[in-house]
Amino acid sequence: MPPSSFSEREALARVAFGRTASSEDESRAAEAARRLRELDLLEAAERQALERAALDAADARERRAHRIRSRSIRVLLALAVMGVIAMGAALLLAPPLRSSTPLDAGAATGPAGSWFDETQTDRDRVDSYLPSYVDGSTTRLVSTAMPGWKVYVAKGDNADLCLVVHESGTTKAVAECVTPEVFAESGVVISSVGSTSISAFWDGADVHVGQNGSSVGQGEP
Repeated sequence: MPPSSFSEREALARVAFGRTASSEDESRAAEAARRLRELDLLEAAERQALERAALDAADARERRAHRIRSRSIRVLLALAVMGVIAMGAALLLAPPLRSSTPLDAGAATGPAGSWFDETQTDRDRVDSYLPSYVDGSTTRLVSTAMPGWKVYVAKGDNADLCLVVHESGTTKAVAECVTPEVFAESGVVISSVGSTSISAFWDGADVHVGQNGSSVGQGEP
């Protein structure tokens, strides 16, 4: 509970449950009790929204990971068949042996890197406090589709890939970062609740944005 809400609740409780000496005192006590009930309902709604956002994010990650695993299995089976055919051809034709070259570790991010090809501009900078693990010089504005919200992609510590959301009129942005390996498997999802709610999903080439509870990132790319 924010300090301001706690102070307000404490003041209302003193009025609602304190002694009354006049009809005016009783009216103020009744109004304070009504306001306390409103605060209870508001806090319960905020908790439900946060719990739903967390469940939506987990569900989106699981669905995305399942699709990627299924596609990976199909690709690996096709590659295995092609490998057997290629090996048979190699044995028959006896070509000279060639050493394989390891993949660049940066390939784990795939098309995600294209978001950072252009130089950062003023509109790409987040005009609020960023978590320390996000590199502010890498932020790129990617969506303003949700009224009152801006969505950015960015880089974090150890080459992590991050989604950042910021609600207009607030002083802090919210960020979610994952390692390149996790990103390659299931992308990155973020959800946040302010005066309204937002969910965003980044899978490399695309960033999907919607309200909490929508199926961002759950459709086929």
